[in-house]
Amino acid sequence: MKKMVIVLAAFLLAPSAWAGYKCVDEKGKSYFEDTPPPACANVVIYETSPSGAVVRKIEPSRTTEQGKQVEMDKDAGRRAAEQKRRDRALLDSYTSESEFDIARDRNLDIIKSRLDAAKIRYALVDKRYGEVERGIEGYKKAKQKAPAPLEADFESLQSERTSLAGSITRMEKEVEHTRTQFDADKSRWLELRKVGAR
Repeated sequence: MKKMVIVLAAFLLAPSAWAGYKCVDEKGKSYFEDTPPPACANVVIYETSPSGAVVRKIEPSRTTEQGKQVEMDKDAGRRAAEQKRRDRALLDSYTSESEFDIARDRNLDIIKSRLDAAKIRYALVDKRYGEVERGIEGYKKAKQKAPAPLEADFESLQSERTSLAGSITRMEKEVEHTRTQFDADKSRWLELRKVGAR
């Protein structure tokens, strides 16, 4: 009785010992073995029960190239889904071509007003920077050290000048990008409308 319990427990704990593996390799040769056949590493292998029924399907390991292709396919799917979302948003947001021009001009006005303010500020800072620079040069010609507050003012103005110049460049690029983006969106909207009208 004790032996029978042990045999039954071994049977219950190790059902995979009774499994078989079958496959057809890349050359068309069939295999049926107790362990996954090495010759079938690149093809689908089926694990079977003692009765021959398929228990599970084991996919082949991907090669590096296959892995890259899968990732490229996923990226393409994500891009397609994003494009679909953008297309839907365009169609939902605009009802006529003129609405693009109105929205573009409104956005450009906001950027241009910030740009104009930055340019005015830059001119003021640049003027003050020139004055302080000349003051420091005067001390240098007199072979004297400029006062610490004047040096600090000069460094502060220099830093603000650099920061403002960077902001102006970014905003000028933003103006161009906004124009380009609205033009591209309008072209895409017209294309989608034509397709929808067919």
